[in-house]
Amino acid sequence: NFPSIALGWNVSNEKFYGQNNVLSTLKLRASYGELGNQEIGDYQYSAAVASNINYVTGTSQQKWFGAIQTSFADPNIKWENTKTVNAGFDAGFFHDKLFLTADYFIKTTDDVLLNVPIPGSAGSTSNPVVNAGKLRNNGIELGLNYTDNIGKLKYNVFGTLSAVKNKVLELGTGTQQIFGGQPTHHGASSTLTEANGPITGFYLIKDVGIFQSDAEVSAYKDKKGNVIQPNAHAGDIKFLDANGDGQINDQDKVFMGSPFPNFEYGFGFNLSYHSFDVNAFFQGTQGNKIYNGLRQDLESMSLEFNYSTTTLKAWTPQNTNTTVPRAVIDDPNFNDQTSSRFLESGSYLRLKTLQVGYTLGDALKRKLKINSLRVYVSGDNVFTITKYTGFNPDLGRTGSIFDRGVDFGHVAY
Repeated sequence: NFPSIALGWNVSNEKFYGQNNVLSTLKLRASYGELGNQEIGDYQYSAAVASNINYVTGTSQQKWFGAIQTSFADPNIKWENTKTVNAGFDAGFFHDKLFLTADYFIKTTDDVLLNVPIPGSAGSTSNPVVNAGKLRNNGIELGLNYTDNIGKLKYNVFGTLSAVKNKVLELGTGTQQIFGGQPTHHGASSTLTEANGPITGFYLIKDVGIFQSDAEVSAYKDKKGNVIQPNAHAGDIKFLDANGDGQINDQDKVFMGSPFPNFEYGFGFNLSYHSFDVNAFFQGTQGNKIYNGLRQDLESMSLEFNYSTTTLKAWTPQNTNTTVPRAVIDDPNFNDQTSSRFLESGSYLRLKTLQVGYTLGDALKRKLKINSLRVYVSGDNVFTITKYTGFNPDLGRTGSIFDRGVDFGHVAY
């Protein structure tokens, strides 16, 4: 059972409200609802067994016919349940020329259905679906709209903004952490989900620059006086020894940001003057991070295939003002390991749509014997302003949530 209730009060319709030329409309809203989710594959509660899996034993190599379990399943999986509390208001100003909609919500999801990664040594080729825990999203949504005219120029300006924070309250997977976002076939996981933290936060070894000399390598020591990166040379990446154990490994990963933006926004306008009209819509995000897995492949000079042109800026004794490490095939310092070197800002502003139109006047329509005709030119994704160096900062929403914000070199719409 998934009940819901919504209440609204049009305050401006009450007799006591009277005539208000500034705040012409006011409506208060509140709601509570529950929603179930079972959008997973069929028969996920049943473990599959594949037959005709043959094997041999003994010195005679006797063949035997057999079967093997190819996947794991939780027989007790159940519906995911989401409870949402929302409070908001609608307000119109100046006889509703300016209209504002505002909402605050808290959304709590129990028994989250997720594919939880398991090691290949378990003997399964797929990750089982389980009720993985509990998470909370809370945030605000704002919408603003203004409509007016100046003589024969009619215009409408609008905008939206949403800011959402997420937090994992519990993990019911039997583990304290879920890793994901393996950016390349040779890279380590880039995201981590754990209780009391954000969903799929980027936890990475931190790149703190490039060693400019072998003397800098020798001077980078731990408390015991041991060189932290003994295999490094001038031109290699210097990594942060975050836990102070004198070596660089996965234990040095630190939180480096989230694939979820601080806020998302959109704004646009509609103009009409006589028979001409112009419509435009802008959209963007602010504060999110993207792990550029394609860069990790194409700037990894330890692999013998085509490289990105950015590797032409690799460090040399004559070219020290660069962020690209030296070119070395064996890469003893692991310059191309999964680290903050490939983490970039995912913020962007995009002109999503632009359309210019002309509607034929009555005289011309009568002459052509038609009821209506509008001619227009439009463009989609006209331009994008971003610091992200990949193909597209809008990575889409496909794949596992644990891969959110990781660019694998393809774009999903």
